[in-house]
Amino acid sequence: MKIGIITLYGEDNYGNKLQNYALKKILEKFSQDVETIKLDLIENKTIKYYCNKFTIKLFFRYIFLKVIGLNRKIKNINRKKTMKEFSNQNLNVKGYRLTKEEFNSLNVIYDKLVIGSDQVWNHNFVRKMLDWYFVIFSPKDKNIAYSASFGIDEIEDELKDQYIKGLNNMSYISVREEQGAKIVKDLIKKDVPVLVDPTMLLSIEEWNKIIKSPKHLPKNKYILTYFLGNYSSERKENIYNFAKKNNIDVINLARLEYKKYYAKSPGEFIWYIKNASIIITDSFHGTVFSLLYKVPFYTMNREDKTQSMSSRIDTLLKMFNFEERLINDNKFDMNFNCNFNNVNVVLNSEKKRSFDYLSKAFELKENYIEN
Repeated sequence: MKIGIITLYGEDNYGNKLQNYALKKILEKFSQDVETIKLDLIENKTIKYYCNKFTIKLFFRYIFLKVIGLNRKIKNINRKKTMKEFSNQNLNVKGYRLTKEEFNSLNVIYDKLVIGSDQVWNHNFVRKMLDWYFVIFSPKDKNIAYSASFGIDEIEDELKDQYIKGLNNMSYISVREEQGAKIVKDLIKKDVPVLVDPTMLLSIEEWNKIIKSPKHLPKNKYILTYFLGNYSSERKENIYNFAKKNNIDVINLARLEYKKYYAKSPGEFIWYIKNASIIITDSFHGTVFSLLYKVPFYTMNREDKTQSMSSRIDTLLKMFNFEERLINDNKFDMNFNCNFNNVNVVLNSEKKRSFDYLSKAFELKENYIEN
């Protein structure tokens, strides 16, 4: 059985890479032939189209943005390089250059297509590619969604018909957050399971296999910050005051302004989490790995409200009874007290639910039992 993974693909996000890696490893328990599909979409635009669109005004705006973005682009080169190396080594990437009309050519290549995890159904990211992430080109019996995320609270009215069509094209659907299950119920009147992100299905021993010791080793105990949204001066001041009070350092991971810690690999990302004294993050996967490695943490709201992630974080923290570690403002009293005694119990239960779901989706005669 040949399995293709369809997920968001890029070279700049740790969570994206690590959930892709985890999903591939899990699917290899069902088949040894698993590929991550990387699509290079050919849009078939004519020269006349671009001439009409590319006005003089847009031309100068393009040049201006290129100039001010040059510094950022240079800093991104090494980061993308490390991410790409991880992809090449671990994700078994298969690239295709296709037009939308050619998507169905994949039907003769793959026996099953697994969509997820990540925010594959967030129309803020994939509006023009919804048919791809709902695999409209593929027969329904081939299509399985594992822990797919909407990452939004509701679907825009003008897109609801497209979502209904797409969801009805899935033979099995599971989602990552409770709000996602509600969206599916509202649109196609089906109850679907909320399953954990694939990163939570791998054991610590499995994650330790890809850990990479970083070049810049911390000399002292440290707070690790990992923010994908804004990092305001007020938030930063509070964190540094806490560090000073407790005589520990601060490492700000994956921020352009902290070049030394910007271009780290996914393996180094896990190393920094595993060895931190406490983690402050606004990231879903930052929270996930804090739980997996049982490192005290706080998950903060996104200051950029356009990057809402409340539903998936709420679902995750509620599942593990850590709602008190969610912070909705910048003024809070931090402490190192986290009771992780119940984490393994919840994880084992959720792993069983997930493997039962996948066993049924792949039509195995008996439920898969994890070794």
